Amino acid sequence: MTTKNFGFVLASLLVLSLVLCGCSGQGEKPKTDTPTTEIEQMMKDLDAAWASHDIERILAFYSDDCIYEDVVFGKVNHGKEELRAFIKEAFTGFPDFRVEVKSFFTSGNRVCSEWIMSGTHSGNLPGMPATGKSFSVPGVSVSELKDGKVKQNTDYYDGASLMRQLGLLPPAMSADPFVGTWKMNPAKSKFSYPAPKSYTITFSAQDNGIKAVEDIVDADGKATHRSFYAKYDGKDYPVTAPDQDTISVKNPDVNTADYVGKKNGKEVWSGRSVVSKDGKAFTNNGGGKGSNGQAFTYSLFFEKQ
Repeated sequence: MTTKNFGFVLASLLVLSLVLCGCSGQGEKPKTDTPTTEIEQMMKDLDAAWASHDIERILAFYSDDCIYEDVVFGKVNHGKEELRAFIKEAFTGFPDFRVEVKSFFTSGNRVCSEWIMSGTHSGNLPGMPATGKSFSVPGVSVSELKDGKVKQNTDYYDGASLMRQLGLLPPAMSADPFVGTWKMNPAKSKFSYPAPKSYTITFSAQDNGIKAVEDIVDADGKATHRSFYAKYDGKDYPVTAPDQDTISVKNPDVNTADYVGKKNGKEVWSGRSVVSKDGKAFTNNGGGKGSNGQAFTYSLFFEKQ
């Protein structure tokens, strides 16, 4: 089985379970006046059938000529026999497969459900040995009912995320959390010298590196503007600033950046910036020596704008 076919198995399993859960509110009576309590009970019964992994019990909710489509993998299947084969194979690969319905609503003979699908790839599939990895992805099902059965269904979900979680696609590249405009909070910052009145930094991604534009107004009201571009490779890059001429940047992890500023090849300051887990702030701690040879330290607190 190819990775694409494996995706079809996952997709089919997804569609099947989601239709059941999404249509459970009207699986027996596709009427707009079905009492809420009756819909809730139907959902409980269908959830129990799905949790049992009893294939025939599940298929009882589908019409013999049912059609269901998986938009992510571009797969359309017809009839119970195809459903039965896909479910059997998928349950083999994902013995703990489950779907948790978060919400649903009905309109005439159509049902829409919001859910989270999860499972562990602990069983072998043809051409796809078990990875032992788990997945959990959200999605939506839109179904059409006829004579109390599921007649047609279409599913939408994040297939790339599912395949990445199973280790079948490379990890997505993380966005640089430093990108954006940040302003210093003076009340949360500390200096061994007169504190600047304001400090604004704007970071932007550029050519596989980071570009920074800084505007500082010192305690005396003097404005300083400096900018630089650097890659996270620890090499020296030019800086337009009165107190240094190069800067190097390293990236120990995605939320951390280590900086070293130099003047005429000699280190004049160094610091470390760390973005908070929620991405709303970052701290910059460091120090060095001024042009007069006097040591200084700082602890800056920036907030994202």
